[in-house]
Order: sequence, then structure tokens, then C-alpha cells
Amino acid sequence: MLKLKKIIITVLIIIFILIIILLIYIHKNKEETIYGTDETGYDEEINKIDPSLQLVNDRNEFYVVKTCIGKFYYNYSSIFDTDSSEDVDTELSTDEIKKESEKAVYDMLDTDYINYKNISEDNVSTKLEEVKKSVVNINQMLVSQKTDDVYVYIAQGKLREIKSGNISDFKIMVKVDAVNKTFKVLLGDYINQNYNNIKIGDVLNINVDDKIEENYTNIYDYEFISDEQYVTDLFAKYQEETLFDEDDAYYHLDEEYRNKRFGTIDNFKKYLHDNIEKNVTMKLSKYQRNVYDDYTEYICLDEDGNYYFFNESSIMNYSMYLDAYTIDSPKFVERYNNLNDADKGLLDVRKIISAMKEKDYKYIYSKLDTTFKENNFHSINVFGEYMNRILYDENDITVESYQHDGDVHSYTISIKDKNNEASQSISKTFFVRLKEGTDFIISFNV
Repeated sequence: MLKLKKIIITVLIIIFILIIILLIYIHKNKEETIYGTDETGYDEEINKIDPSLQLVNDRNEFYVVKTCIGKFYYNYSSIFDTDSSEDVDTELSTDEIKKESEKAVYDMLDTDYINYKNISEDNVSTKLEEVKKSVVNINQMLVSQKTDDVYVYIAQGKLREIKSGNISDFKIMVKVDAVNKTFKVLLGDYINQNYNNIKIGDVLNINVDDKIEENYTNIYDYEFISDEQYVTDLFAKYQEETLFDEDDAYYHLDEEYRNKRFGTIDNFKKYLHDNIEKNVTMKLSKYQRNVYDDYTEYICLDEDGNYYFFNESSIMNYSMYLDAYTIDSPKFVERYNNLNDADKGLLDVRKIISAMKEKDYKYIYSKLDTTFKENNFHSINVFGEYMNRILYDENDITVESYQHDGDVHSYTISIKDKNNEASQSISKTFFVRLKEGTDFIISFNV
């Protein structure tokens, strides 16, 4: 019994010593992580404040500033558009609504901007350019950390007036106190006057206070933004652009993709007009997130089976594809290279099917075997006329069977009118020959 007690005491002592050693190691490792030693021998903090402008890459940070900007423009527009908000207190008169909005805007404006424009609470509406109730879309956001707690952001994007649909550019600077959850803003004319040529990597020389004092209107709440919410917003932003800002929608397409798929902005606008019903009603169904070294890829699928690829370099700063066949994504190439030839051919046929649903006859025509093309469709216009004859406005296309003979893979598909269950299906057999990489050529029974 005595021997057992000695063993227990010895084990406890060993455990106690190990705990002490572990605590010492953790403390030492923590110090080495936070502090380094410069060449003078003095301790120097590694994570210094970086005042240079950088793209905002933190999703929650982006949405905090987006909330501040939205709050500001809501009150700003209420000065000039007092009757267009559903949630305005109807007991207030128009003059009272305007007065409250002027007070709110004044309290959100930074002192530097107030001095720059000689603004007072009584002359806000005469000193600021008129703005109507608008949807705020941010295309890019930069940040400069000025103190431990205060950050300065420069955001630019588009305002879409809710009533008229008119689009205008905007630029805004937001000073944010991350501890007190307060903010102040400076508008685009001040930025253009003082920081017109500033760019990523430049040091933003601007005075900030150690803290931003709270008033009744310049506060914000922090919230966590999930992948689902963020992707839904990405998808909604593209939908907004297709309906109200076609130029921006075109600008957000990947350059290589838009050249291959559309060639010109006029062709893209025609595509949008031809698909207006789809763009109005499209709803996100599924998404996938893939992280690479230089960007994050979001693959979205709508309820009609259409693909949308967002390649994000920073938050809400992206280029995109509108299909899964014009350009091969890294994930597609990885998957394709690991398949046998029969499954590779099947993926190629599914590309053709996707292009058929989109009525992208240029893509299909580019994949036709040269001899087959010369014998049957001497021009893309002739091919387009043929495809229009065999396809419906909306098509259900399914792969029915597969065969192969040497290097030729044959896939029989059925085409049916999606809007008419009683319609007769059309059968087509596609003959696929694999080429180098992910390239392929096809022919089919005419």
C-alpha cells in the first residue's frame, strides 16, 4: 500500500513538472511570435500598423463599411426624397423629415469635410449635391490602418436611383473606429480634390482622431457574414447589373471569356435582351467555393441549371463566366484529366448540351469537325438556322446511350420541349473525338 502511494506521488510530481515546462514553452513561443529583435538589440513588435492602401479582403470588414455607407446614403437621399421611403414616420411632416435627415447627415460627416464645404446643420441641403433614394453597389474597397483602432476606407461603385433607374458613379471615404463601432464619412469631391491619383500601395496621408465620438446616428453593428449570404449577394449583384447596368455587367466578365463568348459589348447586350425573362426570374440554387493562391472561385447554379463562375480577387471585386463550357475552370481540368476517355467524351457532350440550351451556336460551330462542317454547314448562319429548326424555345436534353468505335465516342441524346410534356422528342447522336488537353471535335447525324 505504501509502495502504491509512492508511485502515485511520483506520477503526480512528474505531471506537475511537465505542466510547468509546457506553460513555459507556450509563454516563450507567444513572446517570439509577437516580438522580434531588430539589429539594435531592442524588442520590436512584428505586426506594425500599415498605413498603405490595400484591397479589403475580409468579408465581415467589408460589410461593416457597406452598412455605414448604406446608412449614410439612406439619410442623405431622405433630404431630397422625403416621400419615397415606406418606413418613414407618416406623422412627421415633409419639413420635419428633411430636418431630421439633415441632422443625421451632418452628424455622420467628418469634420474635415464639413470644413472643406463650409457646412452647418442649417445649410446641409444647399451644400450637398442632390441624391435620390438609390441602391448602393460597391465595386471596390480599399483600407488604410491609421491607428490601433481607427481605419480609413475608400469605396467606389454605382448608385441606381430606385424611381428612375438612373445610374451614377460614387466615391466615398469612411473613417471607422473599430472599438467604439462609430464612423464618419467624406464624399467624392473631397477625395478627388485631395487624393485623386492615390492607388493601392500608396500611403494615405490623412489626419484621424484617436477615437470617433458616438452620436445618435454614426454607429454600426458588427455581424458575421456566412458563405451563403455572401454568395447570394454576389449572385444578386450580377442580376442587378443585367437588369439596370449592362455596361458594368459586361465589365465584370473575365476579359478572355467575354472576347470568346461575345466578342463585343453589343453582342452581350443582345444576349441580355434575349434572356431578359431568365435574368428577372433567376434564383440561386447551389454553390461551391474553391480557394486558390490568387483568388477564390464561387461556382453558382441557378434553379434552371445555368452556371455562373465568380473569380474573386478581393471582396466584391471579381471577374466572371456565365457558363461552364467557354473556358475550363481549374477544377474542371483537374476532374477531366482523371477521367477515362468515355467519361471525358461525356463531359464534352454536356458542354455541347449547355451551349444548345444557351443557343450559343458559335461555340458549337467552333467544335464541328472540319469535313463535317464543309459538307453540311458552310457558314455559321446556315448552322444557326438548322439548330433553330430542331430546338425549342426551352429544351430538356438528356443523354440516352453511349457507344465507341476506336477513338470515336458516340452519345445519343434526346431533345424535348420543356414547356410541352406531350411533345415528341428528337434524337441526335453526337460523335466525339478527343484532342489535346480538354479540346475535342464533334459531328452528328443530320
